[in-house]
Amino acid sequence: MNTRTIKSNGRDYVFICRSAKNRSGFTHDCEMQIGAQSFSRHAQYYNRTWECYTYQTVMIGALNEYKDYIERHLKEKFLEENGYGRMTASRKVEFEKILAENPQLKDIAEVRKELDHNSTWW
Repeated sequence: MNTRTIKSNGRDYVFICRSAKNRSGFTHDCEMQIGAQSFSRHAQYYNRTWECYTYQTVMIGALNEYKDYIERHLKEKFLEENGYGRMTASRKVEFEKILAENPQLKDIAEVRKELDHNSTWW
């Protein structure tokens, strides 16, 4: 088991990664913890990975799970607060502005940059 913590604006993004052999090859699993929330990703490999460093794919996948969760929550809140039943093209333009200003999504983008460029972890 390997653990990596990335700090962004006072928040700790803790990535707990594991690998295991199986009859088809091997797997990588990552659980990302942020506060009391947890998001995970699993990947099966048959021969080898093409990652820049071990666990890169599952770490990015777990971070994307968190990003999707935040975006779904913001969309539901946007629709509910404005009394909308569905997202239209014109409403989407307004919603995109909300996404661009959201501090959590900005933090996620910073963590993603760290995951994309730091190949010296393992």
